[in-house]
Amino acid sequence: MLLLGEYYPYYDNAPINAIASYLEVGIQFNNNLLHDSTNNYDNEEIWVTTTKFNAHPLTAGLSKIVLIAGATLNTSGEAQTIAYAEPTSYVPLNVAAIESLSGVVAGSGSSLTEFSKQVTIVVPLVAAASVGSGKVVAIGDINLFSDDIWEYISGDFIDLFDNRKLLNNIIDW
Repeated sequence: MLLLGEYYPYYDNAPINAIASYLEVGIQFNNNLLHDSTNNYDNEEIWVTTTKFNAHPLTAGLSKIVLIAGATLNTSGEAQTIAYAEPTSYVPLNVAAIESLSGVVAGSGSSLTEFSKQVTIVVPLVAAASVGSGKVVAIGDINLFSDDIWEYISGDFIDLFDNRKLLNNIIDW
């Protein structure tokens, strides 16, 4: 099963989180929008790239992927983090980000007023889990495997970096 979330406030990930909770896969989608002013595609800071992968059949042959306006994930239990956000990634502190600070790196005893306008996060972008005899993959973006119907780029999002290879790995896994 492939679970694709989306960034907030465009989409509230509560329905897909209900599915993940029901399956008890240890994966939840955050209601946020990841930014990166350094590791991105085409100088669009919400088109976040990553080269941070854990060894797994899903990451075989991958060098870099790009999420086209994506949300972050939380993993627990048996869920495996497949791809991480780069250390330069962040979620701007807004109402949605404040409500989902579970992935925020902060010193103990810190209050929200002590944070700058940007908070560095270290959380999963792609996760996988086994459920019975099945497998679940979760990604916080619906566009990384799509055509570019808006003609933002010359080509399609699936053809950027190793996005197509990631999809092929998911299918093969």
